Amino acid sequence: MNKKNSAFTMLEVMVVVVVIGILVGIAVPAYMTAVERSRASKAVNNLKALQSAQNHYFSAAETYTNQLVLLGAEVGADFVAMDNSDTDWAYSVPAVAVTTFTLQATRTGGPHNTKTLTVTQDDVWGGTYPL
Repeated sequence: MNKKNSAFTMLEVMVVVVVIGILVGIAVPAYMTAVERSRASKAVNNLKALQSAQNHYFSAAETYTNQLVLLGAEVGADFVAMDNSDTDWAYSVPAVAVTTFTLQATRTGGPHNTKTLTVTQDDVWGGTYPL
């Protein structure tokens, strides 16, 4: 009586490993790009909230401020806590004058460490972070 082997050959196993490796090689960079894009979206949303707070502050004080605590008090938010709890971005107001301001988010980790997103009072977006 002949028994037939029903196991995989070494070549078949190696082909499966190569195919899995190719799929992982494609999937991981796409996943990392999606994660980084979501982090950028968070920073954009937070900068928009800070921008809105600056406009509220200007309505009351007729000037802009560089203090996150004053901006938070104006709209009932805690931007200092937001800045402290955000491990991906650091928020600041690097340029402020009576009628102009620039808000900035600086990436604090990952492949884009130290790159920035900025927005001005005129809703002009810039910085070194690739959107």
